[in-house]
Amino acid sequence: ESAEKVKNRYAEETVNLYYADEKKITLLTSHNIHRPTFFYVWSLDDNKNDTRENLIKISKYFKIFRKRGLKVITICICKELDKDKVKTVLERSQLSSFNYYTYPTEVKNLIKLRPEEGKTITPFGRLVRINGRKGYSTNGQIDDKEIRIHFLNSLNEK
Repeated sequence: ESAEKVKNRYAEETVNLYYADEKKITLLTSHNIHRPTFFYVWSLDDNKNDTRENLIKISKYFKIFRKRGLKVITICICKELDKDKVKTVLERSQLSSFNYYTYPTEVKNLIKLRPEEGKTITPFGRLVRINGRKGYSTNGQIDDKEIRIHFLNSLNEK
């Protein structure tokens, strides 16, 4: 019965989506990182199945580790017209983290987070450890076990 209650509580969580301009992105990526923060940058042009799987994995571990201090920020690169589509994707993955969308012209400061290896521009993820040190990074599909290990390791650094 308690597992059912938890499942229902997670299903009822509100997903909010905010606009982030270049100034906001700079603030998010470089200031006041007092706890591990995972950035996931994606686009509606990415493979829809991969995006959904990645967001579900991130959501799963965010719900487990947020009380221990993990912070998750998603940023979707899209047009203003597509923000409702972005919100729908996030709601279907039940990702109630800090969710933003931005325009392709505002991504200059996101490039600093992108891993050097990889063939695609998005999606990518980067774990920023306490005090802004870059940690785990991924391009494309997120490995379920690997992301869990890196989240745990970063939380245990406190």
